[in-house]
Amino acid sequence: MTLSPLLSLSVVEDRAHVRVVARGEIDMDAADALDARLRGLWDAGWNDMTLDLRGVTFIDTTAVYVLLAAHHAASERGGGFSVIAAPGPVRRLLARTGVDRVLTVGHPPTAP
Repeated sequence: MTLSPLLSLSVVEDRAHVRVVARGEIDMDAADALDARLRGLWDAGWNDMTLDLRGVTFIDTTAVYVLLAAHHAASERGGGFSVIAAPGPVRRLLARTGVDRVLTVGHPPTAP
């Protein structure tokens, strides 16, 4: 699903867990679309969610707000919200803003 010219999302459902895979850039316009999609998943009853940002090349502080709002929504529902981010600009922004200390930010799995 393409939400903006710069961002596409795919949703992978697995029993009680949903993984949202983002690709592209999450600027202010795309962050609004991402927020709406995540809220839609919460409203559909998903309580355990992972946002995979490995395919994201840019995020701004608006996207950081969306991540914190998703974390808050999960906490309110007794669920979980985590992020997967590869080393690079996205992970650096999460560290500089302290988001990596508030919510679970995982590393991508390494090959055997």
